[in-house]
Amino acid sequence: MNKLIYSETEARQELTQLLADINSPQEIADFLAAFIKESEVSNLAKRVAILKLLEENVSYEDIQNQLSVSSATVSAVAQTRELPISQRILERIAAQNWADQQFKKIQQYFNPDQPKNQSQTL
Repeated sequence: MNKLIYSETEARQELTQLLADINSPQEIADFLAAFIKESEVSNLAKRVAILKLLEENVSYEDIQNQLSVSSATVSAVAQTRELPISQRILERIAAQNWADQQFKKIQQYFNPDQPKNQSQTL
């Protein structure tokens, strides 16, 4: 009988370190596509969206309808709102939204003829 030489704890620690070491959105997307089912990625993305929408005081019912999720899922995410990691996620989302808005303002300043609802990547 073979002795277990690689524990789940070791695997989780290695995964955690791997994720911490990934430093590009494309590499994260590639990792998720290679190792996580599309439905699992979708569920995780929806949970982050739920967190954001709850922070914006969107009703449970509107969240359920907009994201096609159950009330149990919305409730489960709501229970995580006060966790430090949830607060850091919301801070990062807010910072990214602020940066996107500033980029659009700068872009509009240098390209005043461009319609405001169109975005252009550099």
